[in-house]
Amino acid sequence: MLKNNNSKVNSLNDFSYKSKLKNSKNISILIAFNVTTRDVICSLPYSVNCVDVTSFPDFLEKTGINKGIIIGDKGINSSALISNVGFIHPLKRSLKLLEEIDAYNMKDKINSKDEPTW
Repeated sequence: MLKNNNSKVNSLNDFSYKSKLKNSKNISILIAFNVTTRDVICSLPYSVNCVDVTSFPDFLEKTGINKGIIIGDKGINSSALISNVGFIHPLKRSLKLLEEIDAYNMKDKINSKDEPTW
């Protein structure tokens, strides 16, 4: 998840200006959640200039997660990740299925535990 972060207190966004909003800095937030209960298990922030191949193994190591499914973009398709996690499904942001299931409406996805999309 990409979030705006214009804080002057942290160093997560020192080199990142990949936002749609002019002069706005971003951070990436990796979130692990239980597929059945839809409860958030943990989350960690990463600087946006930190590529997925680097941040995902770090996230798995710091959180101790060793079994699960990672859903992300093509940047996480790495043999190093496959050895640590059972299943990886890289998706392109432009995939029409994501629009059909309203995948970017995370507020409704996380709050609605009774009606999962999958």
